[in-house]
Amino acid sequence: MSVRIRVRNFQSIEDAEVEVSGFTVVTGQNNSGKTALMRAVRGVFENTGGDAFVRNGTDAFAVHLDFGDTNVTWTKGPKVKPTYVIGGKTVNPGRAVPDEVRSIGVAPVQAGSGEVWPQIAPQFTGQVFLLDMPGSSVAEVVSDVARVSKLTEALRYADSDKRSANAELKLRRRDRDDAQTEVSRFDGLDAAADVCDTAADAMAEVVRVGADLAAARALAARVTAARRSVHALDGIRSVVVPDTVHVAPTVGQVRTARRLQDVVRRLRAAVASLPTVPRVPDAVEVLGAASAVRDATRLRDRVRGARRTVASLPSGVVVPPVGRVPDVGQALTAARALSRRIAAARLTVGRYAGASVTLPDLARAHKIAAALPVIADMNGRVSAARVALSALEDRLALEQSEFTTAQVHLNEVIREVGVCPTCGDGFGSAGVHRHGGSAT
Repeated sequence: MSVRIRVRNFQSIEDAEVEVSGFTVVTGQNNSGKTALMRAVRGVFENTGGDAFVRNGTDAFAVHLDFGDTNVTWTKGPKVKPTYVIGGKTVNPGRAVPDEVRSIGVAPVQAGSGEVWPQIAPQFTGQVFLLDMPGSSVAEVVSDVARVSKLTEALRYADSDKRSANAELKLRRRDRDDAQTEVSRFDGLDAAADVCDTAADAMAEVVRVGADLAAARALAARVTAARRSVHALDGIRSVVVPDTVHVAPTVGQVRTARRLQDVVRRLRAAVASLPTVPRVPDAVEVLGAASAVRDATRLRDRVRGARRTVASLPSGVVVPPVGRVPDVGQALTAARALSRRIAAARLTVGRYAGASVTLPDLARAHKIAAALPVIADMNGRVSAARVALSALEDRLALEQSEFTTAQVHLNEVIREVGVCPTCGDGFGSAGVHRHGGSAT
């Protein structure tokens, strides 16, 4: 079992930590704190009185012992009474030693008139347990049956530990021998690894040189083909090979023409999907007919009121002739004219609608009049779209004509030369040259 010891502010020790496992010997120069460490540990189990052990300039010292399953901290100073913290529990025992500390089992053995600490041996006296004691003291200690039993049990544990240690040592030696044998099998492996690295570097160099060689062969083949083309052009002076600067705009025009074709197709589809807008009567006609209906209705109401007035007159009252009431006659004449206008308007609307139409009131006529500019704007936009479509079709025809002319010229040049000066390919099996994946 190992014990971790930490001592702070005890005599000359400011802060020291030691781990004790089995038989441990503390050595060092004079006045290095060996005795102070022993006194600090033994003081935990004695609760040593006084405060002379406190380091100068500090208020208290603290000694901490950690046994693994339990731990104890002893603190004391001029203004700090003896305090134990045992497993997290604080105890103030005065001058006594707490029972929890006594139960740990670290205590002196009575030998004659003195005491001997089996676990802690001083520096100058009692280095070896009981060997420097007189025979009477040794006999007194040994005569205690309980002590002898414990010593016998300790010897038995020591023998058992010794046998276990020897078995472990034998096993570890055998493991060491096996490891050495296994390591010997890899003698010379470092040299083989160096050879492998050298071979890998050589292989990488071979691959790089092979790639350079393949590139050189490809360039040689291209040079040979170029020389053949140059020899094939000997004696031809009227052929001018077009530069890529002149070919690129033609390709751009072809792409533009294709985009224009797509735009034309979309415009045609949009125009075809537009609904047919029927012709609507003029707003002046509709408003005029509505005003005539309103005037006729008012006049009809006035005539009906006049008739009711005449019918309600007494029998002795004589109604004057119509000639004496010109306003009524004129109103009747206007009503007849309005009736004829209404009949004519109904016939006009009937021609547009294909059936007998009930004339709208004035509010509805105003809505129709407000809708007429929207319909006219739609008709104008449709007309503009048709004009734009016609212009695009003309432009497309012009681009196609220019492209056809350029294609014919390019094919003539390629037939004269034998290969395309841009991509290096010739004509296909169908007599068509394909440049950049498209037929030319």
